[in-house]
Amino acid sequence: YRDGDAYFAGIWKQAEVSQSNGQLEVLCKLCRARLTQLQLAQETTLTIEMVQAVLETLKRHDVLRYEDGYYTYTVELMRSWVE
Repeated sequence: YRDGDAYFAGIWKQAEVSQSNGQLEVLCKLCRARLTQLQLAQETTLTIEMVQAVLETLKRHDVLRYEDGYYTYTVELMRSWVE
């Protein structure tokens, strides 16, 4: 955990820089539960298109994964760090 802090802080910093696109909102919602794309749109201030873009970005950077219709963290330790 101590060694991973720099990595997690880097991901969080990138999300803060991209704050207008909703990455922080999505990361925070997903630390509590696995959610579908529609659930994320309903539980955030984002449109479905914005949610799609955020999810694709976070998947591309291996922060999130899509599994059985739900989005969740790729690494459980990252979810715990955000929480």
